[in-house]
Amino acid sequence: MIVYVKMLYSHIMSNIGKIALFVIFIGFFLSPAFAEEKLSGFGFSIAPSFGILYGQANEIVYKSSQSGILNSELQWNLKPLFYAGLAADFGPADNFSKHGFIGNLSFKMGIPQKTGIIEDRDWLYENSSALTNYSRHDNFSERAILADLSLGYSFPMLRFVALGINLDFSYMHYYWLARDGYYQYLDSDKNGNILPDQTWNNEIPKVNLEGTVLEFTQDWYIFSPGIFLKFRLGRFFSLNGNVNYSPLIYCIDKDDHLLTGKTYLDYLFYGQYLKGSGGLTFSPANNLDFFLFLSYSTIIDSRGDTYIYSVKYPGIAGGGFAAFDGGLSVRLRFFGRK
Repeated sequence: MIVYVKMLYSHIMSNIGKIALFVIFIGFFLSPAFAEEKLSGFGFSIAPSFGILYGQANEIVYKSSQSGILNSELQWNLKPLFYAGLAADFGPADNFSKHGFIGNLSFKMGIPQKTGIIEDRDWLYENSSALTNYSRHDNFSERAILADLSLGYSFPMLRFVALGINLDFSYMHYYWLARDGYYQYLDSDKNGNILPDQTWNNEIPKVNLEGTVLEFTQDWYIFSPGIFLKFRLGRFFSLNGNVNYSPLIYCIDKDDHLLTGKTYLDYLFYGQYLKGSGGLTFSPANNLDFFLFLSYSTIIDSRGDTYIYSVKYPGIAGGGFAAFDGGLSVRLRFFGRK
């Protein structure tokens, strides 16, 4: 257990240190830009926000490193998770009349709450895809931290269209607890092997549980290029949309099974990340915007290695994520009015 914690702590702290240095570098880079561009059509603003995440995260174990057949899958719900956030951005005060560099740094923190259920399924027969074990518990999102850094360039077109490119770095941290609930398992021998000639069904007696039975932490690190498009609808309204895609994904999972005393530590690499978003902006004043937004992001095909009691099991770990993110933000512009 101590080895796992030290390894996880080392990985997280080393990555956070790199992120912090990168953000500090960007801050130094932007400081003179703020001073020079303050009176030349560029602006700096902050935007508090409130929103809802609705989706789920997946924890997967495959039967072998060469197989796509599942041995186990846990589905952790975010249905829903409420959060509060804050963002800061820099760029042309009016994207429809001026081109230029844009930068955005955002931070969201989830409100600790029950966010649905967690379901755990196992298919433990060696040569069969038949279900053998099922459990269901209340899912509590104890901690959720989302941070995004986006850098890009915006180009005006036809006075009512703005086109841009961006490179994003996204970090997602989730910590869940599974509490109470029940399990329905097929009979097994003293070594935990499922006895043959059994068929799982919902009539199997439920064994009720009390207290915390699972703890799960998931940390995602993603670099993704993207494109965005904005349309001016009139004096007060505009629409925007953007799409990001990338295979540059890294994830650390840590799963503590408190009933059995086992800890699983996963390191996942690559996969496919896709995010699409859009929003409607209402600008009643030069220094004030109301922004209503909705996005959907998904991560699939991310695989890697599992460590159990410091023993490495290569290629059998997997993970995924999918969620809608919707909410409202209020952008306050400090200089660079439209």
